[in-house]
Amino acid sequence: MASAVFFLDLKGKALLARNYRGDIPMSAVEKFPILLNEAEEESSAVPPCFSHEGINYLYIRHNNLYLLALTKRNTNATEILLFLHKIVEVFTEYFKELEEESIRDNFVVIYELLDEMMDFGYPQTTESKILQEYITQESHKLEVQARPPIAVTNAVSWRSEGIRYRKNEVFLDVIESLNLLVSANGNVLRSEILGAIKMKCYLSGMPELRLGLNDKAMFETTGRATRGKAVEMEDVKFHQCVRLSRFENDRTISFIPPDGEFELMSYRLNTQVKPLIWVECVVESHSGSRIEYMLKAKAQFKRRSTANNVEILVPVPEDADSPRFRTNIGSVHYAPEKSAIIWKIKQFGGGKEFLMRAELGLPSVKGDDEHGGGMTGGFGGSMGGAGQTGKGKRPINVKFEIPYFTTSGIQVRYLKIIEPKLQYPSLPWVRYITQSGDIAVRLPDEGGFDLDSSSTINMLFLQPSPFDSLSAWDKVEMALTYHEALQILQKEATDHRNTFHAAPETVPLAHAANRITSKQYCSLRNTPQWDTSAMDGYAVNAQVTQTASEDTPVICQVKDTIATGAKEVIIKAAEANQKKIPICVEIMTGARFPSADFTHPLDSLDCCVRVEDTKPISSDLNGAESSQRLIQILKPARPNQNKRLAGEDFRIGDVIVDRHLVIRPNHVMALASVSYDSVEVLRRARIALFSTGAEIVTPSIADDTSARQQVSDVNGPYIMSVLQNAFSCEVDFLGILEDNARIAAGTISDRIQGKHYDTVITTGAVSMGRFDFVPKALEMLDARVVFHKVAMKPGHPALFGKIPSMTGEHDSTIPFFGLPGNPVAAAACLRFLLFPYLKCVLYQGLEKPVQAVITSVGLNDQRKASKIHDLERNVIPNFPPDRDVFRAGIVTHQSRHSLQVQMIQDHSPGKISPFLAADCWIHIPREKTTLHDGDLVDIFLI
Repeated sequence: MASAVFFLDLKGKALLARNYRGDIPMSAVEKFPILLNEAEEESSAVPPCFSHEGINYLYIRHNNLYLLALTKRNTNATEILLFLHKIVEVFTEYFKELEEESIRDNFVVIYELLDEMMDFGYPQTTESKILQEYITQESHKLEVQARPPIAVTNAVSWRSEGIRYRKNEVFLDVIESLNLLVSANGNVLRSEILGAIKMKCYLSGMPELRLGLNDKAMFETTGRATRGKAVEMEDVKFHQCVRLSRFENDRTISFIPPDGEFELMSYRLNTQVKPLIWVECVVESHSGSRIEYMLKAKAQFKRRSTANNVEILVPVPEDADSPRFRTNIGSVHYAPEKSAIIWKIKQFGGGKEFLMRAELGLPSVKGDDEHGGGMTGGFGGSMGGAGQTGKGKRPINVKFEIPYFTTSGIQVRYLKIIEPKLQYPSLPWVRYITQSGDIAVRLPDEGGFDLDSSSTINMLFLQPSPFDSLSAWDKVEMALTYHEALQILQKEATDHRNTFHAAPETVPLAHAANRITSKQYCSLRNTPQWDTSAMDGYAVNAQVTQTASEDTPVICQVKDTIATGAKEVIIKAAEANQKKIPICVEIMTGARFPSADFTHPLDSLDCCVRVEDTKPISSDLNGAESSQRLIQILKPARPNQNKRLAGEDFRIGDVIVDRHLVIRPNHVMALASVSYDSVEVLRRARIALFSTGAEIVTPSIADDTSARQQVSDVNGPYIMSVLQNAFSCEVDFLGILEDNARIAAGTISDRIQGKHYDTVITTGAVSMGRFDFVPKALEMLDARVVFHKVAMKPGHPALFGKIPSMTGEHDSTIPFFGLPGNPVAAAACLRFLLFPYLKCVLYQGLEKPVQAVITSVGLNDQRKASKIHDLERNVIPNFPPDRDVFRAGIVTHQSRHSLQVQMIQDHSPGKISPFLAADCWIHIPREKTTLHDGDLVDIFLI
């Protein structure tokens, strides 16, 4: 029994209260936050109930609320806490989300619900479906009924009478959650299964259901034997609809179900459970400056089952950076906000095993020996899961879901549905699901292991044998996914933006195209500044033309002519001879409309009649030759016809060009129209470009007969032209680096010193060959390699790092891109790595692809291809599942609704002639292994 129920915010302020017995003062509620703070200071585990000055406080927390019940009696605490949870369930049914705002918005309905759910402090009805019959959210008041709802007076209070369904169905889900706790030395400290049977019931009338399980106690009670496995359940809890007396007698679960969704029962099994997914982890420290994790995951359930959405979370040091990953399935990413590596596998087949390798840098730690230490399972200090030691260290966690499988072996033997009055056929559906609950392993204390290089540690679900061989790791490629590389580049670009605001430039408007505005530009005046004519014609009052036609024209006297750019013309009252002949004014396109010094509605000239709709005449109304200039108007006009109103185009203060916008020629037109002759723009990006390789020479030298063994540099001119065209960059080609790391490092340092470059680019020498010296040269420059190798094709060896600035500025670095040497691979990395980086630096959004239908049929328009035989006609190849693939293509047809694109067959990254035929890139995302005619693909126009 509760005396009062309160809803409080997180500061302890009462939002709503219902005092059922009137024996609790408000001062007791005001003491609650103080008492709660004192309890939290005394112990980390605060109890859900406590007493103070003879008043019992029972509370739960939900979202940003406290639900508090107060009583002076020695009541059943479990009953009151359960009632508070029921309040949350019911209110969530009504308001979707129970939080502070929903309390304020629905207090009338809440008072009605509290009055129905509890009477004088005693819980009554907590079934939301019954409450919804006579308390509706829309009305916000209790409806007056002639009689109480049937469910209230019915013996079965949780189900209403008169329910009807055209199709009678029952859906039953057996859901089991597996909880495991493993110690650092491999002992299973806790193992349990928490199960629940949930139902969705769509049955007519008042049916009785009987459920039979392979319950061990049932077989023992009835004396029957079973050939299958029997399950011994503990802590069984039933919904109130279950007849407990019958269950106690013969273990039969008999009940009349509520309508809709509900939880029939829950249970617990204390049993030694075999780990369903076994994970081994080896941790190796290298020079104290980087740490490597090697994981092997194996499914220990039958092959006919599959685990879905497997997620393995491995804690790593808080200061880890520069992540690199290798895996033969799924995706791996570093989550710095969780200080963890997360390995995700969408589908994990039974009996299969997979490998993953991760390497992270530890910038705050320096090693004692150059070649690194051995393996260790300890996570103390910098190698700690969260930089913690002892009890504070976080464990490795595993999440998964296995459909059509139960760990305990529980089975639904039968589900009988009996409705004696209606006697309808029904369809029962049963589904089994096993999912991870709290699966964790405690990690060793600092210094807990000191192993040699051949040792391994089974850090989760320890097994007797370690890895059979580490040679399998060589087959798992270490690389970021393309998506992960993009995320890193976007973050680095955001950090580098401020340098472009330091010194904006002012440029003449005629030279502003393709530059980026540093501020917003608004209209300085109205355009047009005054009312003007939209075409050559006659300014006239629209009302006097309403009867005009070719048979009965309206004759007007032309009082004046206004040319474009002429001064304002004012028609005076004395000149308006409206009683005899209406007046008009000849006006040219763009000329200012005449004004009048009188206010009679028939005197205002409010429209322009086209010259084509008029006819000049030389005689007056009586047929005599006129000394006045007269015209005939042959068509009626409407007010403001062919008249541009002042400010119709732009008004003062209208935004013409926003901040950080690329100026296009149409922007130049608009800015000029509102009197701007110059604009302030971000400075141009300055890029230093190097080619590499002793065989590479400039094109002019390559033509020399003495250089027959040399290769013409194609990457340098190509990259310069692309960057200048796309971003208006200032690109300085600083030469060709020698195939020597030390000399190359010195050349880079000397040539960028004091030049304030925003980015340095090299092409070639980033792979794994003997002469691929760029990574070593960066090491000599004390650079930080953020990532090396990306799971993309072509362009896999791509490198991104940060080299120290040569300008003398403290803590200043320059972004560095190492692109592959093969021309098409360099072009792919330029477009899909460097472009996104520069767009983000210059406040531009990522380029959005265009969707096209892929086809393997030959081209109709042969003018687009230099070599038609290079085009795929019948076969679209398979693609690697672990890489994003970028292939050159040709747009073959453009219909009204879609583009068609064809993939170029020859995709060698070193051949230029197939790329010459291309007019787009085709992006095939990782895990997309096949394409068929008619599939939609993303394309990027070249």
